[in-house]
Amino acid sequence: MRSRFLVELALVAAALCGARCGTREAAGSGSGSVSPDAGYSGADAGASGVPGDGGGGSVDAGTGSNSGNTDGGSDGGTVTGGTSTDAGSGGPSADCTGLPAPADPGGASASHFIWFRDSTGNDGCSGGVVSGTGTLAVTMEAPHYQTIDFVSSSGTLLASKSGGGASALIAAESGFIGNMFASAASWLEAWNDSGAQSTTTTHEQVANVAEDPLGGVVALTGGTTPQITSFDTSLAVRWRVNRPADYPVGLGVDREGATLFLFDGTRLFGANTLAGMWVDHAGVAGNVFQMLGPQRDLAFRLPFALTQRTGSGLFLALGPAWVAQVDSLATASSAAPDWLQARPNVRLHMVRGGKGYAVLPVEAQDAQDCVQRVEVVSPSGKSCGTTSFRAASGPCRTGPITVGYDGTVMQLAPDPDPAHQEWFGQGTCYWHWWPGLFR
Repeated sequence: MRSRFLVELALVAAALCGARCGTREAAGSGSGSVSPDAGYSGADAGASGVPGDGGGGSVDAGTGSNSGNTDGGSDGGTVTGGTSTDAGSGGPSADCTGLPAPADPGGASASHFIWFRDSTGNDGCSGGVVSGTGTLAVTMEAPHYQTIDFVSSSGTLLASKSGGGASALIAAESGFIGNMFASAASWLEAWNDSGAQSTTTTHEQVANVAEDPLGGVVALTGGTTPQITSFDTSLAVRWRVNRPADYPVGLGVDREGATLFLFDGTRLFGANTLAGMWVDHAGVAGNVFQMLGPQRDLAFRLPFALTQRTGSGLFLALGPAWVAQVDSLATASSAAPDWLQARPNVRLHMVRGGKGYAVLPVEAQDAQDCVQRVEVVSPSGKSCGTTSFRAASGPCRTGPITVGYDGTVMQLAPDPDPAHQEWFGQGTCYWHWWPGLFR
């Protein structure tokens, strides 16, 4: 069984590498009783079975309407000054109350950079994550080596960790949890908001880590029996549940703390089907069910990704397309809402304490004007305006733009300092941000 788990782990690691090669962001989360926003998750093609960016997919903290399963449709009006105008009434949509941000937030107020380790031009940069206190964790990724810097909202370096890699870095209401790896080993580590490492570390194989919005994380664990394990914020085990031994496809936790495990359904439901199993927050497993019918290939080979809805339940993406949604603990899925199907190839992140979604552009696009636009959409699908974030003047290749746990917007951008240029080009990972913009 250990060898089977290592095969599964290798598949997950390969998918994660594919996501990181285009730069990947892991995401934050927090308690369902607090108001700051948590991390994003989305449809990163190539991240097979991994909820978003980062990473570790994740969920919004705070309260929100359980209306993510409603086909609201896109608003037909125009967008002016960051607000949405309803085409039918001529006035602002009630769905958008309190959601919009300024159409132009001005320049970023803080920044940070990390020098590349190697002079080969092969190093990479993550999108970064932000905790509920506004502390940032950003990552420079070199082959077989990684640097994680912990930075205050004003840009002060608090701590730096170098060494082995992190396949997922998750922000919480306070502090961070990382799914670390070295060679075939994989484990969890935790840090506080000052970047100090917790004395508690797991010493078991873990993979496909997903944030629990009520605190901690859920992960696939190996051993003699394949399991799903819930860890609290101190990395103590809450519960363990045996899972089907079929190849894993994805793992996500909704904002009510219910965990959905997706796996290849060929053995149970026929060739190329996708199966699922829920586990509630107390650790009680539900019945296995068919999530989707036959696909174009075996489900574990396809880039499925889970994303949290406001309130509860999850959206499911297949590559750039949004294909389904499922209510919390339900044993049948339905089509993704029209408003979401109309926005392919994007990632979602909660804003304003879970009252709406930030629709984030995909990463690594060549742009004549180095601006990335983030649309805000209500749970019913109303467009509530667009905010433009400038990464640099002139053309560029854009990187990840992310929304942090506390509503901070962070952009991986070209480094404007000429002293940071190397023979191969930019010699740093460089981030700048707008603290608490979507709080």
